[in-house]
Formats: sequence, structure tokens, C-alpha cells
Amino acid sequence: MKKILLCIVLFSLALFVANAQELTQIFKVDTGGTLTWFAADDTTRGMCVNPSTGNILVADRDSTVGNNVHKLDPSTGADLGNLDSTGISGGTHVVSKIDAASDGVIYLCNLAVATADFKIYRYASEVAVPTAAYTEAAAVNRLGDEIAVTGTGTGTKILVTGWMYNKLAKFTTADGLTFSKTEVTPGNPDFAFGDAGPGYTNLAWDPAGTDYFACKSKADDADGRIFKYTGSTDLSTGSPVVTRALADSPGGSGPFTVKLVGSETIIALGPSLTTAATPTNVYCNFYDGAGTALAYRTGSIEKAGAMAINGNGTGDVSINASTRKVYVLLTNNSISGWNLPATGVQDWNLY
Repeated sequence: MKKILLCIVLFSLALFVANAQELTQIFKVDTGGTLTWFAADDTTRGMCVNPSTGNILVADRDSTVGNNVHKLDPSTGADLGNLDSTGISGGTHVVSKIDAASDGVIYLCNLAVATADFKIYRYASEVAVPTAAYTEAAAVNRLGDEIAVTGTGTGTKILVTGWMYNKLAKFTTADGLTFSKTEVTPGNPDFAFGDAGPGYTNLAWDPAGTDYFACKSKADDADGRIFKYTGSTDLSTGSPVVTRALADSPGGSGPFTVKLVGSETIIALGPSLTTAATPTNVYCNFYDGAGTALAYRTGSIEKAGAMAINGNGTGDVSINASTRKVYVLLTNNSISGWNLPATGVQDWNLY
């Protein structure tokens, strides 16, 4: 009887996933399209939505037009101009990742490898001149592959990670303007799987801003995993909880975000395509706070006509909780916007 029930549950889950509803698309802009700076050249890796304005902010280190943060219309994807780039310089990649706090303060980081300088810039608003929030000369560890921000003012906390870095860099502030760094050594999720992988690939704060989620890539683990770290106020300890195996995401280490949308904790997981394959029908998938698949996903987010390889596995996913809209950057392919359903409850009426 137990085996029969298990088979029924597994069949129901497979049917549930197979019938996932595709979200309504707001816009989709492919590389080589209306955004002249958006090309399949691996230079556009960071994106976030500004919860204060609703605008989409995209970090781009384009060799032609320079290192910029582009502002896009959240309804059309149209280019609204650039943020001020005064004083932005240095690093292995001058701009890499971007995130915005709930009050609209924006944080931009570069990518530093080996002995390059690592920097975090702070924008008080979209019209402000950036200021140096943190500078580390000749960084010892690779930093800047991912940034995650929570809190406001003196309560702002920033997490940064880098490939081949098995720790996290945590930044806090006493004045809300400049930050200091401490290294966090979380319980290593690889230990549970007998792996010794090269570090964390993506980060997100939980909606309360106390615990955090970290991702290990498919290169580190058979499928890749998202882990939730809990039980520590300083983030230095605590047991990782396996939240979701990423076998359903090509490459297994997709960029993601975690947001409280209404009463629902939603994990949005985009693909990370790090192989030479050219899959079609690539989606951004959604899960609840326990890692259970929700009954909806984006439509295909690969470049129209053919998938452009994203060999570095980069991109971003961002949710505007107040408008229930999700935005997806798939590096070398597309930037798109989607409407989340009014509620996470789906009635499929399958009988």
C-alpha cells in the first residue's frame, strides 16, 4: 500500500510540473535588439529591480559604450538612460553585480580576481553620484560574482561572494554610508555530499533579512543545490538546510532571488547554462520557501531563434514584491519581465 501511495504522489508531482502554467510576459528584449549595448559578449551579468521606483537596473561592462548601469522601463524594457558613472574604475571587471535596498539605495560592485582592487559603490538614488562604500586594495580572494543586500540605513547588510571562495564576505555599516568587511564561514554544504567544490555561486537574503540562501553549482554537486542557512545572528554558524536540488535548471547553478510576495515566500530560479549545448525552451522556475515547485514558470527566455551560450553561467532574477512582477536577465540572451499570478494557489481541477 505504501508503495502504491508513493507512486501516486510521484505521478501527481510529475503531472503538476508538466502542467506548469506559463506567466504572462510583459516584455522581452533579446541581444542584438533595441538595447544596442546588450550583446552576446558575456559583459552583462548583473540586474535588479529598484523597489523604490520600479525601474530595472542593469550593470554592463561594454567595451564600446563604457562601464555603465542602464535604467530600463519596467513595462516595456525601453532604455531610460544611465546612472552616473563618475569615479567608477578599477577591478578585473569594472562593474559586475548590482542590488537595491527597499528604500531605493543602490549598491554596485566590481569583480576582483587575484590582486585587483575590490569595490562597492553606493548610489543614494538613481540620480545620485556614486560614492565609495567599500574599497579593498589587492583583494586576496575573488569577490564580486554575486551581491545581495538587505536592510536600510545603519541596518544595511551586504553579502558578496566569488568563484573559488569558500567563504562569504559580509559588510555592515555604522553610518549607512561606508562599510566594513568580515569573513563568514558557513557550514559547508559540500560536506554533506562528500564534495570539495570551489565556492558559492549565488546568494539571496531571506525575506526577514536574518537568514540567507546560498547556491552551490552543478560543478560542485551532482545537481547543484540551494541551501538555507539558519540559526545564527552573525551568519558564521548554523546548519545548512537543503532547499532545492537544481536538476531542472540546465547547468544546475542558476541565479535566483527570494522574496516575500504578499503572504508567500517565493524563490525564483533562473537557468545557468554553462555547457556547450544549445537547449530551447529555457524557463525561470518558481518554488515556495520550502523548495516545493509552484505551478507556474516564465515562458522561454532564451534568445529568439537560437540559444546563445552563457559559458560563465551568469545572470540575475529580481522580483518587485509590490507589483508582483519578476524580471530575468539571461546573459547573452535576453532581459524579460513577467507578471506573477495573483496568488500562488493554482486550481488545476484535474478530475
